[in-house]
Amino acid sequence: MKKIMFSLAYLFASSASAIVQGPVTLTFDDIRDVGDTTDNALMPAEYQEYAFSTPLSWVESSAFGYGAVSGTFGMFNNGNADYDSITRVDGGKFRFLGVFAKNWGSLPTDPENDPNFLFGTISGYFDGLEVWSIDTALSKGFQEIDFYGAAIHELRFDMADSSNGSYLVDNLTLQVPTPTAAWMLGAGLIGLLGGRKRKELL
Repeated sequence: MKKIMFSLAYLFASSASAIVQGPVTLTFDDIRDVGDTTDNALMPAEYQEYAFSTPLSWVESSAFGYGAVSGTFGMFNNGNADYDSITRVDGGKFRFLGVFAKNWGSLPTDPENDPNFLFGTISGYFDGLEVWSIDTALSKGFQEIDFYGAAIHELRFDMADSSNGSYLVDNLTLQVPTPTAAWMLGAGLIGLLGGRKRKELL
């Protein structure tokens, strides 16, 4: 009976970490207040329950001729930093599922600068330790970067800095692992088996 209970506990504990909410795609089109004509500013302290390091900024990229994947806004590294960081406001885990990214310094109407690649990485950190990394090479057109790795506490963009150029991203898709009714059901079954065993002993 102990082996059965342990197996059930392990099964549901493992599956709980794999159960996730639906993905959230950050388009950056809903940050600027209605009536505001500012074309770029630092990311707010909280956006869609995520926090963004300085100098990450939202930008009306279409107004500068760089376009966007959806709407007219995106996010770019407006300044020099070793890397740019994204975390959950509550400090919890999440998964990076993908993003569209391009070289901010190369206009889509400027074939003279194609290919004008920015080389870098996108990395995931869990408790301060790197658990996965993706190499990137950004040119003038948006490229889709799809990924489904381990859950992380911090997403780092190190795709460029002001010394070698800037990058523009749009449609950043993230997902949060959460326990659900399946985990609660498993815990209930384990409790019932434990109670039944105690009753048999009596």
